[in-house]
Amino acid sequence: MRPPSRTASLAHLFALTFVLGGSAACNVILGYDRGTLEAEAGADGGPPADAGDAPSQFDSRTPNETGSDAPRDGTTPEAGGDSGGVDSSPPPDARDTGSGSDAADAGGGDASITCPGCPPGTTTLYLSNTVGLLTGIAVDNTNVYFAADSAGGGGIILSCSKTSCMAPAVVAKDTTQHVDTPVGVTVDATKVYWANASVAGGVYACAKGGGCSPSVVLNPGPVFGLGIDSVGELYLGFQNGVVEQCVGTTCNTAGSPPIAAAVYGIAAGASFFYWGYSVPGGATVNIYVSAVSLGGTTTAYANDPDAIYGVALSGTTLSWVTQNTSGVGTLKTCPTTGNCSATTTVATGLPGAVGLASDGNLFYVTVNSSTGSAVLAIP
Repeated sequence: MRPPSRTASLAHLFALTFVLGGSAACNVILGYDRGTLEAEAGADGGPPADAGDAPSQFDSRTPNETGSDAPRDGTTPEAGGDSGGVDSSPPPDARDTGSGSDAADAGGGDASITCPGCPPGTTTLYLSNTVGLLTGIAVDNTNVYFAADSAGGGGIILSCSKTSCMAPAVVAKDTTQHVDTPVGVTVDATKVYWANASVAGGVYACAKGGGCSPSVVLNPGPVFGLGIDSVGELYLGFQNGVVEQCVGTTCNTAGSPPIAAAVYGIAAGASFFYWGYSVPGGATVNIYVSAVSLGGTTTAYANDPDAIYGVALSGTTLSWVTQNTSGVGTLKTCPTTGNCSATTTVATGLPGAVGLASDGNLFYVTVNSSTGSAVLAIP
């Protein structure tokens, strides 16, 4: 049985302060609709480069000479700004020409994202200041799939190639297609799944290529975190800390929630699944693990000093993104062999990081600031 109360608005959960590029801090309520849902910008940056200590700047105001067909063979992208970091920018406007294809518009105006602690080789796969809050993200062999929330209700599910996102395809959008405050996103071989955190809530699915009438998969009310394992069982995270495993339409709780806080990130493997809580660690562990059989005990896995948002699993490595009290995030990893005793920091300075996916080669992170939202590909 689930505890009854778990309704909330993302605008209430993401009241954060961003400090960008050393400028004065400005309060941003994430979930604020920066424009119409149909206007998005994309950027295809270069490939991973060697790690270094220079900060990275992502700014759509300066064209990226690597263009939309930048190679993925190890060539270093163009360095931008005085910092010596990477300037990954969207290509020229590539709006729908009326051919009938349901592609999201490109061109993000003055959208920009600053990530002072991202390693060189980090690229901006997608960049917009109109789409709204970017939330969950998933990845398969060729594409990324991500969600954007609108403060007024609704939202959009987008997809694009992992190497080019100048005009992402619309999988589904707006409440008419059951996209209503989408948060968690996951995929299987043929479908994209998303979790709605609105009062109506529910988990919906659509063919990866879009063009379908989204079907309701589960309707347990507002859902935040969403994961899937290799046999197609779904894992749901709720605002009150409850985590459920669902086989078909039958869902079972993974024990009593150790923390009464929202679960945004869930990742499932063949034997175990992991989830994090959107509260700082310290006295209370905020990342847990349980057997997929639900026959084992919920076990503390890692204790991060910041709130946990996206969680991803690739092979024997668990990764997660955090937000501190200023809304600035860190990407970390840890082996899944036993409890996590020592983490590795991959990137810092991620503004408003929410979603995380990994394909074993790159990490894909959704970030949000007062000047834009982006999908970053981090080596």
